[in-house]
Amino acid sequence: MNSIIKLKNVDFSYFNTKDEVLKDVNMTVKSGDFVGIIGKNGSGKSTLIKIILGQLKPDRGTVKIDKSQKIGYVEQVTASSDSSFPANVYEIVSLGLYPKLGLFRFPSKDDKKMVSYTLESVGLKGFEKRQLSFLSGGQQQKVLIAKALVSNPDILVLDEPTTGIDKESQKEFYRLMTHINKVHKKTILMVTHDYESLSITNKIYKVDDGTLRRENKKNV
Repeated sequence: MNSIIKLKNVDFSYFNTKDEVLKDVNMTVKSGDFVGIIGKNGSGKSTLIKIILGQLKPDRGTVKIDKSQKIGYVEQVTASSDSSFPANVYEIVSLGLYPKLGLFRFPSKDDKKMVSYTLESVGLKGFEKRQLSFLSGGQQQKVLIAKALVSNPDILVLDEPTTGIDKESQKEFYRLMTHINKVHKKTILMVTHDYESLSITNKIYKVDDGTLRRENKKNV
């Protein structure tokens, strides 16, 4: 399998200071990988993800992303998330189509079918008219996953996806991610503090005070 994400000798610091957040980072992701990214708070995980997403540019080194690969990003559900946003589940997931549609086009019949199909694939069929505030944390996370998936990305990047979710919802989430990776052939990068979830990954990288190393699953 070809490499679709490759970071080589990447250094990064904010505001060009000498305090490097990431130091000589090397990382390879191949099509079909399910990558777990672990590390303590403040270790540089979020910075690494922002570089992969293209939100930050490294001071040194190279970042190569296969241009044929579309990336979908699933943000973390937190207590500060605006669950009172005045839109229902169907409307929120439809927002994931706007990069394709633009601001002045309405979803076509095929687009609407894709929204319905995506909601069904994440287990939210029948929830279309529900407000986000009336859903559990696990269901809210599924809405965000559906919003990212509706544009049919090749790569799914998730930031602490099980934070604030109960154990049963976490197990359901892991089953869903395994299905998306194995059946729908999506490459997944998942930042996580939940080491139990690493059993469903095939690669693990640990960020430790700005350095990145590949971990053996047996040692995690």
